[in-house]
Amino acid sequence: MYPLSVFASIPDDLNKMDSRISMKHLNLFMKNTIIRGLNTVYAVAPSISSDHSAFPAFMAYTKIVLIMVMFHLDGDEAFFTRPFNEKECLLNFLGSASVAKNQPLVAAVADAQKRVGAWIIDPKDYTADTLRAALEFGGPLTEALGKQLDSMNNECLEKIVSHEALHLFIEEHLKWLTTKPEVTILVPFIVGHHDFSTNQHWPGLSAEGNAALPHLVAMQPEAWKFAPVDPLTKAPQNWKA
Repeated sequence: MYPLSVFASIPDDLNKMDSRISMKHLNLFMKNTIIRGLNTVYAVAPSISSDHSAFPAFMAYTKIVLIMVMFHLDGDEAFFTRPFNEKECLLNFLGSASVAKNQPLVAAVADAQKRVGAWIIDPKDYTADTLRAALEFGGPLTEALGKQLDSMNNECLEKIVSHEALHLFIEEHLKWLTTKPEVTILVPFIVGHHDFSTNQHWPGLSAEGNAALPHLVAMQPEAWKFAPVDPLTKAPQNWKA
């Protein structure tokens, strides 16, 4: 199952595209950061035992990845089920697949979070195999995310909403996400897990976001050393034991 495959992306500047086309790609980039995070945890796990000096930082990183998985599922559910006009939501037109969140996934991620939380407090029962087993939801997750992306049909969107209206709806949703507690890890996470060789334009942080990034990274500096990309320099990095 692992490594999980990322979704094929485009190099274009999404800000210059019709929002009814770019919406899918914007969502796809975030999905790929989640997949890279899960792949990193799975790959690094055998290298770190519970008595390794980097174990606390690795658990902090793993906790971040799992938080981001749920944050993405919850955020997408809110986006596709919230009315984009006075009464209708995108789910009504794109179908049930447009919401990837489901009870088995939520339960599996919650179980992984519970295990990691327990290991942070007392690592004596930690094993790499147990952590890897807790990440087995990765296969069903990527399958659900792929179906969700397939549901984002731009031809359907073009029939029900204007570029301007959808653009505004997306902007409002992004602003709503920044009001959530997870925003303190969201910004360094997306920068630290985006493959800039595939697209130099995304995520395109605001001036405020760029200014806040060093402070956000400094809140958990050791954890971000496990990210595939240094959030501050955007240089690739590969943690070694």
